Amino acid sequence: MRPVPGKLANWLGKADEDLASAHVLIGAYHFSGALFFCRQAAEKSLKAFLTWHERTFRRTHDLEELGKDCLAIDATPALIDEADVLSDYAWKLRYPGAPYTPEREEGRSTRLSVRTSFEQPCDARVRKVFVLVHHE
Repeated sequence: MRPVPGKLANWLGKADEDLASAHVLIGAYHFSGALFFCRQAAEKSLKAFLTWHERTFRRTHDLEELGKDCLAIDATPALIDEADVLSDYAWKLRYPGAPYTPEREEGRSTRLSVRTSFEQPCDARVRKVFVLVHHE
């Protein structure tokens, strides 16, 4: 039995919202914030994937842990490497004394990467459910 479509819609809707926020922040030249929202979108996409496969996961923000849980279902080797890079955006650039200031291209490429590496593959199988729920 598949999970309640509303749960999937919630995870995927929030992931889409985070990517939309990243897009707005990139346009406003707030690249650190955009990178943070890209990371958030990846987390929610992974959680949607696990929810779809009826896998429980602990309450965590650890992308590497979530990525490993997803790999146990569907081997996508690049997922772990990508998750590790994105995890740094949760804290590294969000406080004074950040090691560097990101530029527009990093924001754009990271947003595209999240959409390509996380959102599309992780929810490709459940996107139909998301669309059905939103259009009912």
